[in-house]
Amino acid sequence: MHWHNEGIWNTLERIEAWDYPRRYGQIETACGPVLGVGFIRNKIPIPRALYKILKRPDGQCLAFIIAQDGREIMAEELPAQLTSVRDIERKTGLRFEFIDERRKDSAASRVW
Repeated sequence: MHWHNEGIWNTLERIEAWDYPRRYGQIETACGPVLGVGFIRNKIPIPRALYKILKRPDGQCLAFIIAQDGREIMAEELPAQLTSVRDIERKTGLRFEFIDERRKDSAASRVW
């Protein structure tokens, strides 16, 4: 969605690229689609959401799922998009080995 690229996703990318590295050092990140059942004409899956995981050097993580449901999500709504790494693993079928297993089940209560 156009407004996600210029809005909430852009906010996340700026935090990831500039703010957090200055504050915490090297940040590890993973992002990608959460695929849905809808398809466009040539059978390419359409993401129903996007995820992003940010990991600080001390092992703390932020995990987000940003819905692609057609509703514009404003940057100030970023905390409401927080989820657990385990939730992203369930929804994508992926395993994020760079995250300690003990940290996967809890969602952050706030954006750092």
